[in-house]
Amino acid sequence: MIMKCKNCYTEFDSPYCPQCGQKSSVSSLTLNSLLKGLALNFGTVDRGVTRTLVDLFIRPGHMAIEYVYGKRVIYYAPFQLLFVLAAVSSVFNFWYGDTSEFSMAEGMEGLISVRAGELITKAINFMQNNRGILWAACIPIQAAIFRMLYKPLRYRFTLVEIYFIAAYFFSQIILVQLLFSIMMLEDRGYELLLLLLLLSYDIKQICGGSWIKNIMKCAFSQFLFGISLLLILIVIIIIGGLILGVDTEVLNSILDEV
Repeated sequence: MIMKCKNCYTEFDSPYCPQCGQKSSVSSLTLNSLLKGLALNFGTVDRGVTRTLVDLFIRPGHMAIEYVYGKRVIYYAPFQLLFVLAAVSSVFNFWYGDTSEFSMAEGMEGLISVRAGELITKAINFMQNNRGILWAACIPIQAAIFRMLYKPLRYRFTLVEIYFIAAYFFSQIILVQLLFSIMMLEDRGYELLLLLLLLSYDIKQICGGSWIKNIMKCAFSQFLFGISLLLILIVIIIIGGLILGVDTEVLNSILDEV
């Protein structure tokens, strides 16, 4: 049976394309393929990484669509790229001391036990100082927000496929943050503006629409993203405090003041 390769469009009749080597049968991206991708040796840099890094800023939306629809040999896999960049970012921040130190707010230290406070503080510091891992963990939240705000994403892709697309976009974020750290640029305003413009550019290539519309939607999506992270943090602190120990007298005094 003659078939056409989804990667290079060569016609052939064999298990693998004779031109590029991609399998003849390319299945849809599912939760199973996501788990398999995470289980692979994502630390190995193979062919396609240079082109992927270039396309990540020139045609990120088109590249993500092509990967989802089956063009996968020429691109570095999104989750592999995300974890490699996360590791590089963590090592760089650790080596050059670009770290932050979180401490419990005044009043919270008396509310929860010492052990709970230490564990929560260490967990938050770890996520702040390993932003690549933080972005990877936040993909389901961001994907759900994208799916809610953009109808083309909802109609064209499954939720799992949006996870793969979001992995490319978070790789962009890590690269920009890493670049600002290397150049020792401390103005967070420029960094946030650049990230907003890049995200708007990503979505514009996938969903179309005007620049203004996409910038407004992306800004609103990041507002929802920040609120979601804040709520999750509050829930974690409350649950951690309940499990590891809460001073009920201090809690009652705080509630009385409120």
